[in-house]
Amino acid sequence: MSFSWNQPTEILVQPGFSVPIMLTYTIGSDAVPDSIGTFDLIAISENDSSRTDSISIEIVASMISDADVSPDIEQIGSAKLINPGDSDIVVFTVFNNASVQDIFETNVVFDGASNWEISEITPATLYLNSGDSGTFSARLTAPVTAQVGDDCPGYLASIISQRSGEIFASNIVDNFEISQVNNIAIELLESPENLVPGSENIISVELNNLGNGPVPVDLSINGIPDAWSTSFMLEDEIISDNILLGEISELSSTKMIDIVINVPAGTDHSLIFEFDIIAMPSMYGDDVDISDNSVSLNLFTIIVRDLFLSNNTQTISSGVGNSTTFYVDINNFGNVQESDLRIFANLYSDSYQGLMTAFMSLGNTGLAYEFNKYHPISIDKNSNRQIRIDLVIPDDIPIDSVIVFDFTLSSSSNEFEVITHRTNIVVDYVKQISTNIVHNQQTITEDFGYMWLNISSIATSDETYLVKFSTPQNWRLICDSKVIDENGIMIEDKIINSITRKNSIYCEVINEGEIYEGGISVDIYDSDNLLIYNDEVQYFFAIPVKDSTSFSATTIGSFIVVGLIIAISISIILIKRRRVNEDDDIDIIKPVSGPPISGPPISIANNNQIQSNNQVTTQNTDISQNSDGQISPPIPETGLPQGWTVEQWKYYGQQYLDMNNRQ
Repeated sequence: MSFSWNQPTEILVQPGFSVPIMLTYTIGSDAVPDSIGTFDLIAISENDSSRTDSISIEIVASMISDADVSPDIEQIGSAKLINPGDSDIVVFTVFNNASVQDIFETNVVFDGASNWEISEITPATLYLNSGDSGTFSARLTAPVTAQVGDDCPGYLASIISQRSGEIFASNIVDNFEISQVNNIAIELLESPENLVPGSENIISVELNNLGNGPVPVDLSINGIPDAWSTSFMLEDEIISDNILLGEISELSSTKMIDIVINVPAGTDHSLIFEFDIIAMPSMYGDDVDISDNSVSLNLFTIIVRDLFLSNNTQTISSGVGNSTTFYVDINNFGNVQESDLRIFANLYSDSYQGLMTAFMSLGNTGLAYEFNKYHPISIDKNSNRQIRIDLVIPDDIPIDSVIVFDFTLSSSSNEFEVITHRTNIVVDYVKQISTNIVHNQQTITEDFGYMWLNISSIATSDETYLVKFSTPQNWRLICDSKVIDENGIMIEDKIINSITRKNSIYCEVINEGEIYEGGISVDIYDSDNLLIYNDEVQYFFAIPVKDSTSFSATTIGSFIVVGLIIAISISIILIKRRRVNEDDDIDIIKPVSGPPISGPPISIANNNQIQSNNQVTTQNTDISQNSDGQISPPIPETGLPQGWTVEQWKYYGQQYLDMNNRQ
């Protein structure tokens, strides 16, 4: 050991003051640890040497500490999940690298401020010989409010050598994570007192997330019959049965859900149903408290009376002379049979006082119910009955007339207010069509037959007709110089000067096959693609005689000679008759080659009745004389052609004259 002063040995001390004394005491490097050195420090007054004081000072040679502290190997590199409010034990190991025994005081601290807790540091002191190691542990506790995703604090161990005072610390360990804890609660907010069939019944519940993180929740309701339907609504929007709740610190951790139960109309009354509404987490584990995950309630169905008509008012259009059909449905969406009902109907027009033909029937019974009279009826629960009205529009009703149908449904015991319906039938058009076909009645010996298709109409609007034909195989039709295919031919019937119009189509029937007898069907469709006429006419073609190859040349020559003699004789006779006619100065109309045209077309009434708004009344159309009483075209001065009647002339006289002019 060595000793030296750091200041002069003479010190001036003023009365009432103290002055420090500084000196250096050096311990040799080979000093034995814990060896003690003692020296005396003496103060002598220079003013009075008898006045002295001394103290004895002991100095212990301490050791040089060398230690390591590290976390347990299992705590490094792997995350440790911890629930809010739970605790976990962390372990550290201390190595004494010094040459002598050392005593260490143990401690564990967090890296920075934290609301976590450290407790139970065991042992508090470690006695380690040179080269030995020891462990100590501590309990770390997470706060009960910890949420998933929170930053967990790092922690480290520190030890203090009680022999040297040196401090040793471990590396910081940051391996804690907060685990998910699910705790879902459901609360009943509002429920109907009863279930109403045919209506939406709403049950309101509140979902709360009491756990420590967002979680999807499966919401279900047990006890609903298969025929019923349910839906979940959040803020008036339909959502799925999987609902995401936010963490407890967010507003989305609580959601109000409306459960809509649709009870079918007609469900019996006084039925009791028990419903269980359950909310369970669908991820991150089970719920830690299932006592608040469901609510139960009992509801029963009540009596419902729900009668109404398909509509309260409607307006339809129809034409003069048409048959119009319309319907009114009586609906019972209640769950009791209505047996005390009665119906009353009235049909009238302010602008027409004539007789109107109409029938009212109920369902498909075919029974007609009188107008202006009460009729009792009954309707089963959750069913309907259809009222059908068939009306024939009079032929003499003015255009733009309105026919009114009033209908009422009431209870004979006055248990509900009268339900009314009105249908206005506006007579706003005329549409009458008549058709006939004129064709070859006899066997056809020519190369082709003919067909006249005549369409007469009285209509207040332009009409378009589609005529389609169906012929035997290898028969062709040429109508108005157009070859007819499967698409038929269109006829434009426009209003020009009158609502009464006539259209005629001339067709040639050409047989290019070996079928000599067959029918041609004619279908006429209006602009609404409704069939207004169909008929089939028969044709007979003469079977051609084929030349025989068995005649000899002599026989053929004989036929030629005989034919020449007959031709010469006929020529002489014709010349003589011509001279006689010229002498008599009589004008004779040149005959038209081919057979005379057949009689006038047979009138065919089309009795098909078509629904309102698309109705066409077909009827016979008579060919009238001119306003001056003359027949059109005028009869020739020489009289009608041989075999003709006046009726034929009315229809086909103009064609006869046109054909003579062409010849």
